[in-house]
Amino acid sequence: MSAEPRRAVACLLRLLAVGGLVWLPTCGGTPSAPSDILTFAFDFARGAEGWAPGFSDYSLLHPQPELMELVAEHRPLPPPLDVTRGGLFISGKNFTADLFMFWKRRVDGLRSDRSYGVQFTVEFATNVPKGIGGIGRADGDVSVKVGVSSAEPVVVPGPVGRCPSYLYCLTIDKGNQSQGGQDAVVIGTVGNLSGTETWELKVLRSEPGSLTITPDRGGALWLLVGTDSGFEGRTSLYYTRITAILTPR
Repeated sequence: MSAEPRRAVACLLRLLAVGGLVWLPTCGGTPSAPSDILTFAFDFARGAEGWAPGFSDYSLLHPQPELMELVAEHRPLPPPLDVTRGGLFISGKNFTADLFMFWKRRVDGLRSDRSYGVQFTVEFATNVPKGIGGIGRADGDVSVKVGVSSAEPVVVPGPVGRCPSYLYCLTIDKGNQSQGGQDAVVIGTVGNLSGTETWELKVLRSEPGSLTITPDRGGALWLLVGTDSGFEGRTSLYYTRITAILTPR
């Protein structure tokens, strides 16, 4: 078999090997070439696709954490959206003006000896009217963040970095509320376009070059998508699609 057919077969095997994950690397050049862009695309219409949820930034001293009604699961989308499709539902009541709700996933097959620029596109369903007032401002006070890290983001009792001792903290630097951190950036807020309490799909994207990561020794890293809330009330979202494009540096 000549070199070209062998490269085509190798590329096809790479695409098939990932199962439910859509992995679309550029199939020309060597693995170290700058053109080797990897796209990890997830559609949650039928399942969670390996993503796991978590909650942080709330008080260790909260006397009844069950009152926060923290819920994270795959469930059907609400009407008027397509109820035959599902999404990653996450919801919680924020009593202390600080709550981070997130989903995370490990991806692998990367080069451990080079860094990657990461750009996210996130689609989610929201019924939060843009510019709403109330207890705080649900729209402007709930920031959508995306992040990436070589180590798994884990929730632990504080203090961790800038997270104080009285909170449950995330082990990566996501920043706080409307501010990003070393490992995460703000890409927008949860407010919908109509300004009503109707469930709508919204798409947000991170800026190219805003996140850079070097995978761990095994060629793996962690993707993170979540909301950082200063709104003293309930926030609920359905993540429907997440795409991360990794460009070698």
